[in-house]
Amino acid sequence: MTIDTASLDTATKAQRERAIYNSPENFFNWSWPTVPRHQFLEERDRAYDPDGESGLIPLDISDVLETPYPATIPSILARYVKVRAGDTVRHNFVASGEVYYVLAGKGESGNGSDTVNWGAGDVFCFPGGYETRHEATDAAILFCVTNEPLIAFENL
Repeated sequence: MTIDTASLDTATKAQRERAIYNSPENFFNWSWPTVPRHQFLEERDRAYDPDGESGLIPLDISDVLETPYPATIPSILARYVKVRAGDTVRHNFVASGEVYYVLAGKGESGNGSDTVNWGAGDVFCFPGGYETRHEATDAAILFCVTNEPLIAFENL
């Protein structure tokens, strides 16, 4: 069967061009885009700037990966969470889980009814889909990884 693409509107043509058709024969022949080498030096410098503001610093190369959502690699988004002493950072990621590594500082994080006290070198995780709160007693830098791009890709 052939389709007369000349009669399709522009949006439909664009959808057909980016569509991936999987059948039992080609299902495992599909792959994510290649991830280029990249150093997130500017983001690192912002995270470690002693005068910088508290907040989230995504490691996003979606422009290079050509994804319509932030991504560090096609299925994962990493970010720094910078929390100045006495500050609180809140967020609610659309992810199935959140994994944290404490690069520096001390503090407490909460998600739902779970609370974790942490210090440099600690690793902890929370389920996704809830508001997470980070409070620092000493200036802190957390490294956070989520599967937000995968959730966005799957339209969940």
